[in-house]
Amino acid sequence: MVCASPTYKTLFHVHDHGSQGQYYRVTASYYVGRLEISADIADNTTWGWYRGGSHGTNVTLSNAWHHIAFVRNNDVLSTYLDGTRLSSDAVTLGNIGSSPTPAADMTFDFGGDGFSPYASLGALRYSPLENAPSDFGWAGTMDEVHISSDISNYTGTSYQVPQAPFSDSNSDLLLLHLNNSLTDNSILSQAVNFLDFGTSSGFTSSSKFGSGAIHFTGQTGDYNYVDSNGNSYTNPMNYPFLELANFPKTLPAQFVIEFWIKPDNTWSPSCN
Repeated sequence: MVCASPTYKTLFHVHDHGSQGQYYRVTASYYVGRLEISADIADNTTWGWYRGGSHGTNVTLSNAWHHIAFVRNNDVLSTYLDGTRLSSDAVTLGNIGSSPTPAADMTFDFGGDGFSPYASLGALRYSPLENAPSDFGWAGTMDEVHISSDISNYTGTSYQVPQAPFSDSNSDLLLLHLNNSLTDNSILSQAVNFLDFGTSSGFTSSSKFGSGAIHFTGQTGDYNYVDSNGNSYTNPMNYPFLELANFPKTLPAQFVIEFWIKPDNTWSPSCN
């Protein structure tokens, strides 16, 4: 078995900073053999810092396509893999600018850093600026990225794995088919704002559904960073990532973040 190191691997991340030490952050990751979703919220001027997460039992992801879903159902965060719920944990979340309430929407709209919010796939981005670092990348392919307010498929211990590409729905918050295009969806125009690819990164015909998917090398290096206006920059020592523009400013009290991934090598807690 060929293994990949079971260090922190960011699958999805959205972050927003405020001017007074405020922030919201939602991260979906594979960490030391577990699929995790975590939410961090802070307002240092009002009510302090709260964090909640759902950390499933150890799982191995082979070099094959896997369907992964991260779900928020009011004050419960859950993780799902290939038809089975791995974990479900109660948390305390709130809405910035008010007292914490477990069922509040998460509104990314501080505006303190001029970007509200910023989100990425494939690696964690600390800022959307072209010279900002990325970290916790991974090697593999991602397809059919979907964020929705409809969690009806994810209320029990098992679920029906999607058997076809996602169709447009009024409940969609984001939908990327990634069929060799960054805007191949009708939910968002200019769904991807920035693109950072190194050698062997980019679109691939090896997809779960449709004509293509996106591949990340998981290797640091000097990458070409191209913004939505076609301007090119050199971004040294970063992991390749896909940054999402026009990300919804509010994640509701119920949402699912789901996608297909295929690791280049096995991800396992027993690998080192």
